[in-house]
Amino acid sequence: MTGLFSIYRPQGILTLLQTGLIIGGCLLTRGTLKLFGYGTQAARFHDFPVFVRNWGLLLILIPAAWCLATVWSEERSHWFSQRMTLITGIVLLAFIGLAMAISVLQAAYPPW
Repeated sequence: MTGLFSIYRPQGILTLLQTGLIIGGCLLTRGTLKLFGYGTQAARFHDFPVFVRNWGLLLILIPAAWCLATVWSEERSHWFSQRMTLITGIVLLAFIGLAMAISVLQAAYPPW
């Protein structure tokens, strides 16, 4: 399908990568918390991994909002180009990756 949707290919690819990273980070956080005894009364964990475990799938709204904002900005603004879309998408991808890595590492090393 070329034409209209080919100009939004960067948004689609980056949104899929960001969403996959969020889902993978949530699953890894859940597994790590379960491995280290989440749910038992004696175990204590950091707040961020517990938040990601309980509410992490809501983080998918961030890539969705980014995708809509970049499509809208490319259509309406003369200064927001595909280069800005790629830069902001890669920065958001790195931020999401860092947040998910912190979540998994904090789940793996609970505050005993």
